[in-house]
Amino acid sequence: MLASPEALEQVVFGDDGVAAGLSGAAALIEMSTVGPEAVRDMAGRLPEGVDVLDAPVLGGVPQATDGTLEIFVGGPPDLLERWQPLLEGLRDLRVGSEVIVVTWLDRASRETLVTRPRDDPARPELGVFSTRSPDRPNPIGSHRVEIVTIDGARVQVRNLEALDGTPIVDVKPVLGRGVEG
Repeated sequence: MLASPEALEQVVFGDDGVAAGLSGAAALIEMSTVGPEAVRDMAGRLPEGVDVLDAPVLGGVPQATDGTLEIFVGGPPDLLERWQPLLEGLRDLRVGSEVIVVTWLDRASRETLVTRPRDDPARPELGVFSTRSPDRPNPIGSHRVEIVTIDGARVQVRNLEALDGTPIVDVKPVLGRGVEG
């Protein structure tokens, strides 16, 4: 989920952009609110065989906070049918369970190695890897959240510490000691 066509351009086609890792038989589910023209332009520039579904998100910070964002998936009927099985990956999630949401911190600085926690000038500087700062050489976020509701492909969570529009990369279970998943 990105806030502007410029951000979409950077994440998809910029240095280390996702387009470099895409090849045939892949899907890119674009969840920004950048408008259909930007999505069509992006889709036309991706490698042959990469399918694009437009899935804009309805809601803002209040809805993200209370876990009520809505996602509307659109695309040609054949692509919607082809990628429907992806939803099977959600089938065993349960309300009340905790999961780890992995995000790409797209607005983070990749040059930062030393920071003050929470950007608080009263706190001492620490090496970035001992903080939860989004600014880091590889800006991957890891967020332990609780599933509040599940309605089809819509999963609402609580305690997601991310800015509105932060791309979600993956969802992983929280495993107890000795549990494999």
